[in-house]
Amino acid sequence: NVAMLIPLAFWSIERLAISNKYRDAGLTAAALALVLIAGHPEVAFFVLLLALAYCIFRCVNTQTASTIFFKFSIAFLLCLGLASPLIFLFLEYLPNAFYAHHLGEFQGGGQTPIALALALAAPALTEIHRPFLSL
Repeated sequence: NVAMLIPLAFWSIERLAISNKYRDAGLTAAALALVLIAGHPEVAFFVLLLALAYCIFRCVNTQTASTIFFKFSIAFLLCLGLASPLIFLFLEYLPNAFYAHHLGEFQGGGQTPIALALALAAPALTEIHRPFLSL
């Protein structure tokens, strides 16, 4: 699960921020590469955005902000290098992937009606509740 790697990513970024050693960039790269290799590209995207936000948070009000961000950039490039075999396979398969519907459409039927969108967002809202009948 990609979300389970968030503590590891934060710990490695924190270690990268407080340490003066560039080997911690390798640790951060490994942690972020695990996020990409673990699958679920949608969740991995949000975890990487969260990691970037945490890195920016660590850079605020520090004297070594440029050094921290430079080490994080190096770590991210190493991360892309480590995960590149899987990224290339994913990008190669992407044109052949199945899409249930196109943007703004529902099952090829044009624009999504508001009532149907409401039913998809909150299914129990449109149901008629009946008491249970006991036999």
